[in-house]
Amino acid sequence: MKIRILIILIISMLGFTGSIYANVSEKPEISDIHTEINSIEIKVQGHQLVINNTGELSEPIYVYALTGQAVKSFEAVPGTTTCELPSGYYIVKTEKKSSRIIIR
Repeated sequence: MKIRILIILIISMLGFTGSIYANVSEKPEISDIHTEINSIEIKVQGHQLVINNTGELSEPIYVYALTGQAVKSFEAVPGTTTCELPSGYYIVKTEKKSSRIIIR
C-alpha cells in the first residue's frame, strides 16, 4: 500500500497528466525489432574485431575488458569496420546487444 502511494506521489510531482498508458498501442512490429537487432554482426579474424553493419545508420560500438575497463569506442559505419585488439577476453557492446569475444 505504501509503494502505491509513493508511486502516485512521484507521478503527481513530475506533472504527469492524462493516462500513463497512452503509448501502449504504438508497439513496434516484431519483424522491425528482429531487423534492428540483426543489423550488427560481430566476428573475430586473427587479432581483428570485424563489425559488419547491414543497417543504414552508424552504430556506436564499445569494447570493454572483462574487468569493466573501457578499451575502445568507435562508430561502425554501414558496411564493414575493423578494429585491431591485443590478445585477451573482451565484451563488445552495441546499443541493442552485447557479445563476449576472445582474441588469441
